[in-house]
Amino acid sequence: MPIPGTSKTITLANRSRVSSPGMVDVRWTFANESKSHQLSCWVIPDCFNDLILGSQFLQATRTFTSVFKSRVKQIIQPRRLRIGLIGESSQYLSGYFDPWYTVALADTGSDVMAVSSEFAQSRKLPIDSGPEGKVQIELPDGSVLWTRGVVRGIPWAIGDQDNAKLNCDFYVIEGLVEDVILSKHYLFSLDVFSRYSQCFLESELADNPSLCGIRFVEDNVWDPKTLEREFLADSELFPQGAAERFEVLCILFEIYAK
Repeated sequence: MPIPGTSKTITLANRSRVSSPGMVDVRWTFANESKSHQLSCWVIPDCFNDLILGSQFLQATRTFTSVFKSRVKQIIQPRRLRIGLIGESSQYLSGYFDPWYTVALADTGSDVMAVSSEFAQSRKLPIDSGPEGKVQIELPDGSVLWTRGVVRGIPWAIGDQDNAKLNCDFYVIEGLVEDVILSKHYLFSLDVFSRYSQCFLESELADNPSLCGIRFVEDNVWDPKTLEREFLADSELFPQGAAERFEVLCILFEIYAK
C-alpha cells in the first residue's frame, strides 16, 4: 500500500496529468548482481510497465555506460510506440539542432525522436502532416496521443557542431513538455552515455526557468562552454541526495489495486 500522505499529481509528456495514490519503498537488484538499492517509487494506476527506473537512479548506478552495458536487454514486442517521460528529474544533452544550440532530453523510455509543436513552429520547420507522419504514442498511464506530423532530415549534433552529426526525423507532438526528445535507439546505437558523457547537463530542477539553457536557447549566440559553466554553478546551490537512498521516480503497476 502507498505511504499515507504521499499522493501527488504527475505530469506526462503531453502536459496531461495523472493522479498517483502515493509512494512505496521497494528494493531493487540488477540481475546477476548482489547489491540491492532502496527505491522510493510513485504508483501510477494502469501503468504500461511493471516498473520504470528513473534517470537519476540509472545515472547514479552508471547503468548505460560501457562498464554496465550487460544490464540492458533489448526486448522486441508488438505494441504501440511509447514515450515514458514522467516530468521529473532527467538528463539533458547539449548539442545543435541545426543551426540552433539547444538542450535535448535524453529519454531512454522513448521509442521516438520528437519535438514540440511550439519548437517546430518557432523555427519554421517543414512539417510533413501526411499519414506516415501521424502515429499513435502511448503514455505511461495507458493513454494515447497522435503526433501532428514529422520533420525529416534535421541535422542534430551532440556537443560541438561537427561532433556526431546525423540527419534525423523528429515526430511533432502538440503540447510536448520538452523542446527536443532523443530516443533510446539513438542513444544506445551511438553509445551516447559513454562516448559523450561530457555533453550531459544534469538537472533535478529542469522546470526551473532560472537554470540557464535547460529548455531552449533563443536566437542569441551562446557559447556552449560558458552555458555549461553557468549551469553547473547554479546546480551547486542545491544539496546532493544521499548515496545509498535514491529518491527516484519509479512506477509500479497494479500495486494500487493490491
